[in-house]
Amino acid sequence: MYNIEKDIAMKDHKDYLKSYKVIKSEIDKKTLNVFKKTKKKDAYSSSVHYYVEYILDYEIIRLKDNKKMKFVLEMFILINDESKLYSIYTNILSRE
Repeated sequence: MYNIEKDIAMKDHKDYLKSYKVIKSEIDKKTLNVFKKTKKKDAYSSSVHYYVEYILDYEIIRLKDNKKMKFVLEMFILINDESKLYSIYTNILSRE
């Protein structure tokens, strides 16, 4: 179950990229954790999901007024058994 339509999310992301430029995006490697979870679909097959979690230092600039913003983000990503992004959750730990 998705909480937003894929087309709406993609349009929102493209509009965001028109307004902001990413200056820095760096993963804190000490916090990187990847693990897999196998979930039984039925008696003959299983579904493998990969979870990725990490802390990200993220710095952007708003193009219309050159305002810089720095964030520390906690990221949780779920990758499905077809190696496609299934879900992304971001928690803002700090903002300057």
